Amino acid sequence: MGGLSVLTSVPGGPPMVCLLCASKGLHELVFCQVCCDPFHPFCLEEAERPLPQHRDTWCCRRCKFCHVCGRKGRGSKHLLECERCRHAYHPACLGPSYPTRATRRRRHWICSACVRCKSCGATPGKNWDVEWSGDYSLCPRCTELYEKGNYCPICTRCYEDNDYESKMM
Repeated sequence: MGGLSVLTSVPGGPPMVCLLCASKGLHELVFCQVCCDPFHPFCLEEAERPLPQHRDTWCCRRCKFCHVCGRKGRGSKHLLECERCRHAYHPACLGPSYPTRATRRRRHWICSACVRCKSCGATPGKNWDVEWSGDYSLCPRCTELYEKGNYCPICTRCYEDNDYESKMM
């Protein structure tokens, strides 16, 4: 059940059919960047469907592997996929202190390499002993300032009450 790419000089090669439903239909297909197998987006589970900006780099579940250990996700050992870089990880490979659940607000998960405060640029480091904002975009200190209203409405950077030097509105 593996896919092979077919190169031909004859226009209009064999018709492509969805690997899951075996139907050609009139619907657009998405292709796995690794195995080249075609899929209808509606045949995939909702969590597997590629976002429009990731259609060219989408990878099917059979070709995904853990970025840490290199093994595939099987059965109860599912893989978490980072919303930003698209790398996949086993929750056990991330370590005990790393969050392994999607955010409440946006329902997506971000790996440690992609977490960075959009205001001050801080990263969580190796220990996740402090609580970041719901979508991992603000560090604890900037979250506090943002909720207090201490942020620029144009660039959304946070500032202290006594910070008169920053170019903020």
